[in-house]
Amino acid sequence: MGNVCVGGSRMSHQVYSPDRADTPPRSERNTPDRRQRAAGDAERTQSMRLQQKINDLKPYVRHARGPIKAYGQAALDRASGKKTSVSFAELDATHLDAMVYIENQRNPGLNLKHFRDHKELIQALQSDGPSAFRAIFPQTCPETGQTLKHHVMADVRLHQGGAPTIIITEPAVIVGARYQQLQRHNLTLEDLSESGVPLSQVAIIETQAQKTSDDCVMYSLHYAIKAHKNAAQFDDIHHGLQHGTLSTESESRARTTLGALEASSSYSVMHEGAHAAFGADVLPVDFYKHGASLTQAKQLMKRPDGRMAGRVASEGRGEGENLVQRNQAFRVKRRELLDDETPSNTQCSASIDGLRLQELIRVLAEEQR
Repeated sequence: MGNVCVGGSRMSHQVYSPDRADTPPRSERNTPDRRQRAAGDAERTQSMRLQQKINDLKPYVRHARGPIKAYGQAALDRASGKKTSVSFAELDATHLDAMVYIENQRNPGLNLKHFRDHKELIQALQSDGPSAFRAIFPQTCPETGQTLKHHVMADVRLHQGGAPTIIITEPAVIVGARYQQLQRHNLTLEDLSESGVPLSQVAIIETQAQKTSDDCVMYSLHYAIKAHKNAAQFDDIHHGLQHGTLSTESESRARTTLGALEASSSYSVMHEGAHAAFGADVLPVDFYKHGASLTQAKQLMKRPDGRMAGRVASEGRGEGENLVQRNQAFRVKRRELLDDETPSNTQCSASIDGLRLQELIRVLAEEQR
């Protein structure tokens, strides 16, 4: 999600060298020093829920081999509050195929695909396949044609005798610094239009949930799973798009970064015909489960329509928890913040890190069976 056009997805395996070994010397196991160190880890993460996921993943990383071991250790170190120098957008993308395989096995009918760029998505629209599928793909730099680190998710419906309908979920913002995000979305829209897809049947939904710089792949994976689990609600959105409409867009578009830019512009800034909306107006509350900002969680729960006041599903938590409870349960100190965050705002929810750890557990458990 950076401001520079930099290639990233699937380019190469990143090598990660942790500061310490992941397995303690035998003499230190189950000793007071070892227990004190574990308590220190929990204090550093500041979240017992996140610490539990860290503890659950460690045995799998210990027995892993190759690039997946380095990825697992990097994820552990980040979740533990240690400074890392890797791009998780690149690491996540490198290992995304394994996660996609696992999630397709866990969720029949998910039909999730990982594409190298939006052009592969366009090719899939023109080939035989399931009538409903989800896709994760990186954006492309218009100036260089290189794929970038930032990823988005598309929920797709193919209609017999008609053009497809596409809902693109943007985990951060549509516009971005110096309008670069907007230019990348416009490139996708332009190529979709040239392929024969009417832009009146395409919507970009901006959630503004991602506040870190490189968690887009995990947000997109989460969105794909939730889009499938809320397929009936997405069917309604697709039905509207078939007729060139997006419910609530007249009010919702103004709440996006695109709407704010359009309000101060005398010309069209996004390709004409394409729809845009703010996620909380059209998506289920589960799409904000891993939102980083406590302020956003509180604002969403105060909505007069109550759309975001419900509970989000959470493994082993019974009826689940609301957005504020979830955010507070995973709240940690973070060194890295977006440019628009104030310097004093040093805390956020690391729930998205918890998702990464959980996906790694599933991948490594399958690999080590």
